[in-house]
Amino acid sequence: MDPAAKRGFQHRMRPSLRRLCWPLLVAVALLFLTALFKHISYPLIWHDESDTVMFAQRVLEYGYPKVHGPKNIVYGLEGPDLLVDARTDAYTGAPWSGYYFGSIGVALARGVDDLYEKTALLRIPFAVIGTLGMFLFLISVLDSVGSKASRRIVFSIQYWALATYSVSFLLHLREARYYSSIIFLSAALLLVFVRHHIYGRMAFGRYFGCVTLLLFLIFNTFYPAYPVFLIAIGIHHLWEAFFVKESGRVRWRWLLRSSSPLLLSLFTTLPQLSQSFSRPAVGCGFPSSVVGCTKLRTHSRGRSTSSFRISNRTTQTPRNS
Repeated sequence: MDPAAKRGFQHRMRPSLRRLCWPLLVAVALLFLTALFKHISYPLIWHDESDTVMFAQRVLEYGYPKVHGPKNIVYGLEGPDLLVDARTDAYTGAPWSGYYFGSIGVALARGVDDLYEKTALLRIPFAVIGTLGMFLFLISVLDSVGSKASRRIVFSIQYWALATYSVSFLLHLREARYYSSIIFLSAALLLVFVRHHIYGRMAFGRYFGCVTLLLFLIFNTFYPAYPVFLIAIGIHHLWEAFFVKESGRVRWRWLLRSSSPLLLSLFTTLPQLSQSFSRPAVGCGFPSSVVGCTKLRTHSRGRSTSSFRISNRTTQTPRNS
């Protein structure tokens, strides 16, 4: 086929391909949602998820993840008092935001008797917020693809197809754990950052409030991600100040103004950091959770089980989960 005929053939094919893009994008997105939510009630609660579920129940009962209850002890370490606040009996081996978010599913599951339906209700909030985080990640990077709708649609198709292909990612995304929450918070922070610093579509006041709040939540969800974002954003500010901005007072004024959310975030987390380092059994899990929480056990009258109690009765989870 000569070049002229080839160009004419491609020109005739483009409209039909464009018409296929939207249905294909919808189909891939539906395939992702199907893979994520199908059999979400299986295989009941995993061992890692039991930590979130049981402490989320304590949040509903006491307002915070309390270790000792009327009958049971929710605890993840071998030692009797390690990572437990002596004054409040609060568990300090991990950040608490995952427990508070998990209380949504626990509250919904309290009025359900079916074991599988109960498990699904525990996981669905995490799957939903993880999906929202994936959507925010996509929005954050779409502008870098280009302004043409066809390019954005093709990129979105590839994005959701790759997410659907990763079975391990889907399992983590719907697990009753902090994984999906940190995906959502990280995506929201990335979106806020690019909207303000890269594309200039967000006012500084809104950016300041969003970044301060998101960094605080990230610290209290998965603390290792907190210094990563601080360092990455700080490096961008230094590069912008010393290689892009004008010299003199303008540079330092811009650097101080742009870094103010980071400084305020550090100020809000310093009390928790100081308590954790001075008394490892008090704080929000940093650095106390570095010690590790390899196994979670519910001790009932001296016996160790792997059960979680959502209503007035105790529900056993399979040993092979």
